[in-house]
Amino acid sequence: MLRSVGRRVVTPRGGPYELRLVLGRRTARVIRGGPHALVAQWVQDGLDVAIELFANGEPGDLEEAFATAIGVAGLDDDPGEFGELSRAHPTIAALHRRFAGTRLTRTATVFETFATAVIQQLVTYEEASASIRRLIHRYGERVGDIVAFPTAPVVAAIPPHDLRALGIGIRRATTLRQGALRGKALESLRKYPAAEAIERVSSLRGVGVWTANKIAVEALGFADGVLVADAVLPFTITMALTGRAGGDDEMVAALEPFRPHRARVVRLIHLAQILDHQIAGVPRKPLPKIDPHRRYPWRG
Repeated sequence: MLRSVGRRVVTPRGGPYELRLVLGRRTARVIRGGPHALVAQWVQDGLDVAIELFANGEPGDLEEAFATAIGVAGLDDDPGEFGELSRAHPTIAALHRRFAGTRLTRTATVFETFATAVIQQLVTYEEASASIRRLIHRYGERVGDIVAFPTAPVVAAIPPHDLRALGIGIRRATTLRQGALRGKALESLRKYPAAEAIERVSSLRGVGVWTANKIAVEALGFADGVLVADAVLPFTITMALTGRAGGDDEMVAALEPFRPHRARVVRLIHLAQILDHQIAGVPRKPLPKIDPHRRYPWRG
């Protein structure tokens, strides 16, 4: 039975803030799984955001829990001079005005981002999303009405053939289990500057530049991370910023004026695609089709 164990009101950094842009409709999240799980719930009142923590066991270090909840909601992320930098391009300036209340967030654990990034390697978004849903459904722990992302020890204990049944091929499964076995080391990445954290996580076999930067942006809140080697992002970014489809080199060049906030540009474009369904002048890139035998890997 979940019970309230603490409440705190936080004033977001960096001016206007909109909780709905940051968390969407899911304003309650599991921030710690396991036998002493914690759930955080966020409620915005004016500019301030109230955080309430719920536990079904010993709550442990509440200061650490509140710090995690603050990061998940991006309440400590400060866009700083990005408003000024956004004026370098009319599309980004307009998106910044529309979505000024958004922030870069941090997942509750580094392992969650690591795991989802590894699963997303080498396959389409739809395939990866389906595998992630199966992983959570089968191995995640229910906490109240929410299912927590599986912890690193739980994933480390999953046999490779069971991961294959979820749609995670042997190459990705090997990397996933390798990271799960080093769960504590992954969490320690938050102690290091982003560049060093990227270098450290890249030492893991199967972690390339795309995965490392995804971890830096989504788990560490690195505002200047760029996902090179992505299947869709270079097309979208170059079309939005230059009007021409390009690859990684063109994307990096187009984002150069926005250093050290390049991840914020990507965030704004992503929000526009989700909430407005498109950006003027940017067509949807046709997604690769999924081979029928890959839709239901457990049947093969």
